Parts: sequence; C-alpha cells; structure tokens
Amino acid sequence: MEAMLRFFSAIKSFFLKIFGKKQPPLLPRRIFFHYAKGFIEDAEEDVYYTDSYFCEDSSKANPSLAVCSLGLAMSAFSSNHLKEGFEKQAVNVIEFMGKCGFSGIEVPPYFCKETTEEGIAYAIGKKTIKHGKKPFILLSIGVRGGNYGKEWSSNAYIGEGNRHKGFDLAASEIVEATKAYIQKHRIRGEVRVWVSGFSRAAAVSNLFSVSLPRQIGKAHISEVYAYCFACPNVAKEIEETLTVPHNYVGSADLVAMLPLKKWGFARYGEDTMVPPLSPMPFSSVSFSPIHVFNKQKRFVRTGGLDKAKFLAEAGDYLGERITLPFFLENCQDAAREFLALVDPTLENPYSVVGGVFGETFKGMIEEYGIPSLLLKAASSKTNWDEAIRPVLERVLESKPYSLNSDNIVRGLTSLIFLLRKDVLKDHNFFLTMCDGANMASALNEHKAALYLAYLKGLDPNYKAD
Repeated sequence: MEAMLRFFSAIKSFFLKIFGKKQPPLLPRRIFFHYAKGFIEDAEEDVYYTDSYFCEDSSKANPSLAVCSLGLAMSAFSSNHLKEGFEKQAVNVIEFMGKCGFSGIEVPPYFCKETTEEGIAYAIGKKTIKHGKKPFILLSIGVRGGNYGKEWSSNAYIGEGNRHKGFDLAASEIVEATKAYIQKHRIRGEVRVWVSGFSRAAAVSNLFSVSLPRQIGKAHISEVYAYCFACPNVAKEIEETLTVPHNYVGSADLVAMLPLKKWGFARYGEDTMVPPLSPMPFSSVSFSPIHVFNKQKRFVRTGGLDKAKFLAEAGDYLGERITLPFFLENCQDAAREFLALVDPTLENPYSVVGGVFGETFKGMIEEYGIPSLLLKAASSKTNWDEAIRPVLERVLESKPYSLNSDNIVRGLTSLIFLLRKDVLKDHNFFLTMCDGANMASALNEHKAALYLAYLKGLDPNYKAD
C-alpha cells in the first residue's frame, strides 16, 4: 500500500511539473473610488475588480468588466478639487488605479493645468498578471471625459477626413504616449491594454483601441479591452480592425448621436444600446396661434413623446437638411468657438450651450410672429441678415457670459436661414426640439452615474443571493 501511495505521489509530482499547478479563479473584490459628480463635489461609488477579467478573450463583452471600466472612466474626470488648484485634477484616477493594484502610474503635466481646445488628459499604469505559464503586463489607461472645460471645443472639430479630426488627434497623442511608456519602463513580452472613457473620452478610446495594435503589432499587444460609454460616432468608413471595442450607447443620449448618422458616421466595434435613463418629461411644445399674433408669448404643452424616437427622427431630419459640407463651411468654426467658452468653474458650464438655440428661435417668434413678419425677413438673405442679426445679438448678449462673437452669429444666421422654410412650415417641431426643458431632459441622459446604475443591474456581482 505504501509503495502504491509513493507511486501515485510521484505521478502527481510529474504532472504538476509538466502542466503546473492550476490556480483557483480570483474572486472579484469590491473597491470604492471617487469621481466628479457634476461640477460642485466629488462623490463615492463602488465597482468590483479582479485580474481574472483580463485572462479572457477581449472581443467578448464582460458585464462585470464593463462596470469596472466605467468606474475607471469616471475616476478620470477632473476632480472637483479644481477649486483648490489644477494640480489636484488627477487625484481620483490615481486613487482608482492604485486600488486595482497598478503601479508606475503616470499622468501628463497637462492633466494638472488649465484646459485647451485640443488637449487630452489620461493616466497610464501597469501591473503584472500571472496567467498559465507566462505572466503578462497589463497597461491601464483612463481617459478624461468629464470636467474638461475648453476641450469640449474638440467635439465640433469634425474635419474633412474619414475620422473625426478632434477625436483622432487626441487618440494619436495617447498612442504615442503608450509607446513611450512601454519604452521608458522597458516592458517586454506579452502586453495587454485596458482602456476606458466616457463621452469624448469614449470616442478617443474607441479610436485608440483600433490604432494601437496596428502601430505596435498584434504579437506584442495581444489583447485590448476597450470599453467606451456614451460614445459619439468617430468615422465615416469603418474598416476591419484587429480589436473589438465595446460601446455602451444611450438610445436617448444626444451626445452619442453625433456626428450625425445621416452624415455617414459610426463607431468601431460592437454597440450595446442602453434604454432611456432619465425620468424627466419630454413633451411636445407649441405656441397657440392666437397668442403668437397677440404677442402674449404663451406656450402650450401637449402630450408626452417617446424621447429616443423623437431625438432619432430629429437627427435624421437635421442630417438630411444640414449636409456635412454645409456644416464644415458655415458652422464648424462657430460651434468650436462656442463650445470653447465652457468654463469648468461655473456651477453648470454645459448650460452655456443648453438653451441658446431654443431661446434664439423663441426670440425670433416673439419678435416677428409666425408667419407674417418672419416670411418677409426670409424673402432674401440680405433681409434675413438685417432682420435676424439684431435678434441673435440681443439674445446672446443677454447671457451672463461673453458670447458676442461674429463667428457664432454668422454661423447661426446661416443655419437658421437654411432651415427657414421648414421652420415656417412646422415651427412646433423646432420648439419641441429646442425647448429648454426638453434639452435638459436630453442632456440628462448623458450622465455617467445613470449609465453606471443601469449597468450594475447587468453585473452578476450585484445580483442578490
């Protein structure tokens, strides 16, 4: 019997030497992190992290890794410690990466400075993960997608190439930074990359994830785990790629609908659609004709609308009327200048954009009525400029921030003149699309915390026993 036990023990030792001892799967552990909630304070949230996420095929979406990736993306927002100085803007993403076990965490100096129109901020860290016989290096890259001030201007920089110019410039910068990081830290062997971003950062992460393996090679970058939340469209022609980014897109998220599908834009990878998240009402709006002509300026609200359907139809409508060449020639400079006015020290900097077009349109109706005087103004471009410019300037100058810009006025007059016949034909559609309450409802869909709450419902880590 003793001889038999020694025999089986020897057999066991032999196989362990050949195949190695199988490690038990690592259970996810809960980590708490901080992120910029709005523009006033930082809040705390939680996700579950484990190295095992990165031992799987990156082309298959993992709901638990999706939640964890959104945590990484949210932590990369500029901290609201901004009031204490720019140098503290990266504290949350550094904390998040540290709790996940990453070391060598680096952020570019720009992350801790005032923002610029074409800037991009990110953090890079590394860790070694044991997997089978050969360990690999995992790089974690969190891209800043919130509280980024003037960088919002880049969203409107579409350009004339295949890829959205503003997003592509930022993605290229992070590709070069990643290559430099690998060289600086003398990283050899198999490398896997985990990248995540929200909003603009999602678009940048999407392009980064398909560009990096092409430049470094699939043999060295074996897997790219790219998770992109509220991801805008990034390119007109989506070619075959080595990686599959995972995009989580709100069906009523206005930001994720841009640049317009009717212009031919789409995203790389695989889309998971998220249902409308905000409970705020979305109502059709109209002027009562009697009150319009009597200059009493009273709105009449009618029944509720399917928010996602209405916004999709509005996007299709605008994409057909406003062509990409028209936008590039007449509106791009105005849009970029306008978005560059966003000031992260305001209580709600995005309110700069929220109601201007709608208020301008309502100001025109209140000034001219519908349709008699507006028809007269629309009879020629000269009449239009002479009649509409003062209205635009008055509306813009009434704001508590400086918007008296020739580029903005010229862009808006060109845009509204292009759409004048449709405005006259069905001004209620425009009022509904531009109404301040509806605009707020649409923009409320673009909140990372709402995405996180929804995605946690799909993550097995949060399922009740």
